Amino acid sequence: MKDCEIALWTTDFLPDGHEIIGVVEGSVLVCRNTLREMTAEAKNLVGIKATSWLTEARKQAMSELASEAQRLGACAVIGLRYDFYHVSDTFCEVLAYGTAIAPNARKERLDSPLEASLMENHARIDLVARLERLNTKKD
Repeated sequence: MKDCEIALWTTDFLPDGHEIIGVVEGSVLVCRNTLREMTAEAKNLVGIKATSWLTEARKQAMSELASEAQRLGACAVIGLRYDFYHVSDTFCEVLAYGTAIAPNARKERLDSPLEASLMENHARIDLVARLERLNTKKD
């Protein structure tokens, strides 16, 4: 495992000198608590900053994603996205996913835009396949 802080970006652009490691994800299963949600909303109305359960779940999912990326030797995640699934009336899954990247070990740049485009398309195809598997799980 590399000793570096994982940068998290929503951009889909692969920076020069980096290579794609693969798709990483972090997910958290949370139990919705209606009373806790109403209390947080009431505090927000009177001006007291209340952190919602969804905000906390996103932070936990992002932390798991960063840990997974670091385990794979990445120093950044691009294309960071969140998704939210109702597993049941009381349980929700919060999913953070993206593409882990690392400095290019070969130290050579991609010679053509076509080669770079092929790498990005491969990463997108992998991401779409993983999302389709997740969507079939919840059905």
